[in-house]
Amino acid sequence: MIEEIILRLFLEDRKYLDKYKNYIRLNYMKDNLSNLYKLYITMFNYYTKYKDKVIINYNDMLVEYNLNYTVEDKEELSSYLNRIYAIDISNTESIVQLLNKHKDKAIAGDIAKLALDLEDGTASKETLLNKLKELDSTEQITTTKHQ
Repeated sequence: MIEEIILRLFLEDRKYLDKYKNYIRLNYMKDNLSNLYKLYITMFNYYTKYKDKVIINYNDMLVEYNLNYTVEDKEELSSYLNRIYAIDISNTESIVQLLNKHKDKAIAGDIAKLALDLEDGTASKETLLNKLKELDSTEQITTTKHQ
């Protein structure tokens, strides 16, 4: 499941969470993937609490989860966390490409909603234009020509 792969990347390196956190659709997870939702919330809480941390190891995640939620089945939680932490994220470039596509979709959805809000007068033109700029803003990739 892609949400688990993304979570694993975020646990391994906070810089990816910092870049993509605004594009994570927690409401979808809350409604459809409640256990995964709780892990995301636990991760957010941990990184909020420990601003200097850039990685969350298994034990820290387990402790933080237990601080935030009542755990009825410790074996199930342990098994789920083991599965998350066993995910291979060595192909970071592919995961980042996926995150960029996810980001573009999230922004496009926001643009569509803002366009409708602009039509009925509940959003401003500037708000819509700013969101369009967000979609258009891409990181510059340096390439070199081989001669």
